[in-house]
Amino acid sequence: MNSEASIWLRIALLTGVEICLVVLFIAALERRLTKAAWRRNLCQAGLLTALLVSICEFSGVSRGIISCIAPGLVAGETHVGKSTAVPIPPVSPASGGESQKPSPRLRPEFRAEVQARLAERQRMDGKQSNAVPSAQSSLPPQAALPSANSPDSAAPSLLSL
Repeated sequence: MNSEASIWLRIALLTGVEICLVVLFIAALERRLTKAAWRRNLCQAGLLTALLVSICEFSGVSRGIISCIAPGLVAGETHVGKSTAVPIPPVSPASGGESQKPSPRLRPEFRAEVQARLAERQRMDGKQSNAVPSAQSSLPPQAALPSANSPDSAAPSLLSL
């Protein structure tokens, strides 16, 4: 039997066992109930539970829940208790916050486009930062302007009006 068929067979058998446990639990509770309305509600809850168990098993959600609750119980896991997250390399302050090693997942065309946009952005920022000092340098310094309190001021003061 091939591996894919054996996986589906194992899932089907596990689902069957779980549904049998639900049916046995419902049958044990049903014997204690005397009213038909409560028995009907219990049977409906059992059917919904069996449907939910089937959906969770065949979609794989149950394995995800079990692996979060009790790591290592899911068959086929080789990293019991270990994180699957990729560690982030530390960034040295000397590198300016940028990683020197490029990521292997990025295509060279994408890298070239990003570098071109970055160069354009830096060029535009350079024009804006150069424009501000040149505008300020064209103004006369404050010491060259006559003050309103100096006696040799040619500008009329507001107090003399």
